Amino acid sequence: MISTRKTLHIIDTNFLDGNEVLVRFSDGSSAIYEAEELEKLRPAPKYTIPAEPPSSPAVYAEVA
Repeated sequence: MISTRKTLHIIDTNFLDGNEVLVRFSDGSSAIYEAEELEKLRPAPKYTIPAEPPSSPAVYAEVA
């Protein structure tokens, strides 16, 4: 069965008082969610890259 629903994208989020998050969608709608509701939707990562400090100093470009 092919879905006729248009793809929905999250356009913007704002944290509100307490633990609520305002989410704005590409179709013009918006909704307020508890952070715990959104956490349940979080996919399991395929691979996690550990945060390590760089092994060499940062290199910056010369700007003329």
